[in-house]
Amino acid sequence: MREQWNMGKNFSDAQLEVAAEEAKRLSDLGHEPSEEVEVNGRKIPWDRVRRRFRREKKEEWHKYDCAFLRRSFDGKAPVQRVMFLDGSIESDVEHILMQISNYYPECLIPGRGAAASGTHGLIISKSGIDGVKATLNEGLTLLEYGRPGIGYAMIEQACDRFRDVLREAEVDLLPTLLSILCGARWRNYNKLYVYMVGYYWSMSQEVLGMKHPVTTILGIWSKAHHVRDASEPLYRKILNIIDKVHPTNLAPGVVYGLETEYLTDLSQRGDVWLARNLADAKWRQRQESLGATHPYTIMMLQMRSMLIVQERKRLVTEAEQMLLKILRLGEEQFRAEGKSWYYVYALQIGYRYYRDGRYAEAEACFKRSALWVATMLSKAGSFHLQIDRQLKSLLRLKEMGLFSPLPPGWNRILDEDGEGDEMEDLQEE
Repeated sequence: MREQWNMGKNFSDAQLEVAAEEAKRLSDLGHEPSEEVEVNGRKIPWDRVRRRFRREKKEEWHKYDCAFLRRSFDGKAPVQRVMFLDGSIESDVEHILMQISNYYPECLIPGRGAAASGTHGLIISKSGIDGVKATLNEGLTLLEYGRPGIGYAMIEQACDRFRDVLREAEVDLLPTLLSILCGARWRNYNKLYVYMVGYYWSMSQEVLGMKHPVTTILGIWSKAHHVRDASEPLYRKILNIIDKVHPTNLAPGVVYGLETEYLTDLSQRGDVWLARNLADAKWRQRQESLGATHPYTIMMLQMRSMLIVQERKRLVTEAEQMLLKILRLGEEQFRAEGKSWYYVYALQIGYRYYRDGRYAEAEACFKRSALWVATMLSKAGSFHLQIDRQLKSLLRLKEMGLFSPLPPGWNRILDEDGEGDEMEDLQEE
């Protein structure tokens, strides 16, 4: 089936690296690369190369650093085709994407389906499917808060309403349905999820018929629930189709909601960098078209702030892994000729932990610095005085019960391949 749709297997590391090298060469020459690069007869979209470049931690990839690979995501540009992981999920998702591509553009043509509210409208009446989604979310929230009696009743009410929703055939039926099916909150209620999808499929067969694209999509979903793990390409497909149809009869609120859910999905998958750049572009877009104080603009501003916090946490974690790696190297090389600065690094890292209130980590670093500097400098030097003062200060805090010594193995770090590497514990003086 992949060959039939001209979608081959995932690209190898070597192919992506060749593409990155070509991007670097063309960028250095001042040339703009074409939309795709061909490697060994296969066309590789640049977004795949950029994504690998952003995530790759190995030093070999640093030499390909260039403006083209660092380029931010354009919120108005269509997203390149997504290549999926190997496995049965591929054919299922590809089939769904084909159904969406063939069916949904026709739904967006003005004059078909429910009329959309004005672009600047604030109050938008909820459609039937949006009401179903709201009722389902309320039911799940009640389940999470220990109110199963009311929660299950609301979910059952939402399922009963679905038959009428199918008859109304509103333009936001498919995107909102995908939003329901891809919801992360269902992961704690798999049995309920399986029942709901099966019920939706049965109702769609009855109301829309066996050959309707919505019925086909629900049929695939009911037999392969793992396709919800591919929510990213499904959101992208819908948003790209909407972006190409101007004007559209889809209410702006539906589009903005999809964009927000897509950004949330990206951030939950760990691609915070891409989500933040896309959120920045969408926020500027809404600010220009709706105004700075419009609720939909504020919605994206809030999303931007959340993504900035997530990105900061990721960067802080990454920075700490670098610091721990320095300590690990110091354990191995502090006696080596020309490697004598590790005692300085340990002291500086200790100061950082101390400022953050992480006194146990600070104590461990200061003790390392004391151990390592003893092989390099005389105890009469000022460096020893700095360390002694810090250790005495931490000793008083420890005697007051403000912290306890770290257990063995506290400084376990992850190397570039994601495998643990534990340093030897510091020798007690």
